[in-house]
Amino acid sequence: MPMTWVGPIERDGDTVRSGFMNTVLAWDPATGAATALLAKRHNANPLWAGSGDVVVVPRCDGSLVVSRAGCVVQELRGHAPVAEVGVGDGIVGLTFVGDELVSAGADGTLRRWDALAGQQLAQTDVDPGAIAMTVGLGALVLSWPDRVSVRRPSDFAEITAHADLPNSTGWSLLAGALVGVTDSDPREVVLVQPGAEPVRHPLDYWPVGLCVTADGAAAVWIDTDTIHILQADGQLTEVPLERPRRFHTAWRCAVADGVLYASGADRGMWAFDLATGQLQQTFTDPRTGR
Repeated sequence: MPMTWVGPIERDGDTVRSGFMNTVLAWDPATGAATALLAKRHNANPLWAGSGDVVVVPRCDGSLVVSRAGCVVQELRGHAPVAEVGVGDGIVGLTFVGDELVSAGADGTLRRWDALAGQQLAQTDVDPGAIAMTVGLGALVLSWPDRVSVRRPSDFAEITAHADLPNSTGWSLLAGALVGVTDSDPREVVLVQPGAEPVRHPLDYWPVGLCVTADGAAAVWIDTDTIHILQADGQLTEVPLERPRRFHTAWRCAVADGVLYASGADRGMWAFDLATGQLQQTFTDPRTGR
């Protein structure tokens, strides 16, 4: 099956944004209709980052392509491709912090950019081989398979580090805890709290996208017929989906204002009420309008 719905999902003002095939598009959350081309993607790496009408995507050679209102306006060069992870996957994290872009590379560098000006503002060397970067609770979370470095976005100084973690596809911050998904069998969502044994929740399906609420209070994932909401204290709430057969497993998700946005590779993108599981919107495939 082709992966038509790919990459992060983001609610930005009056649009919902995500990757679709070789593009990054915007949809109207009220109607579900695609409304704008934000950028074209240049390789199989699904990452992208946006701020207003500016969207940044990686290129195979490790450079970053900056688009504004769908048109390429800059290229940011500095990250080196890493053959061991595939040249297209050498960028492992992209996010805007305010007006500045932060990028993490498998080449062992963390960089901050003025994207529209095409200028690198700062660089910090870290251990090579990082696999993911997330942002939350005012911090950057840089992940290796079994450890994490939490850093300040302003100067990349390390706030705290966590070692000897279960192997994961990447970690996110909850209030006073870390949460991630294991990268080998048995597949589990793992909550790590200081001074306590990890809390593990088995997954029936794989892959599963894990997203965190903006306040860091809970992690959310969805599979087949249920929304799972895991609080930082380990409490789990399960909300049945209104129409489970329409969905199956989510590869990507985002939570904003009590709404869960989720996409499933070749299956589509939807919005669900986080509290009730009610389907609020089905976003259209721009090729068909359905």
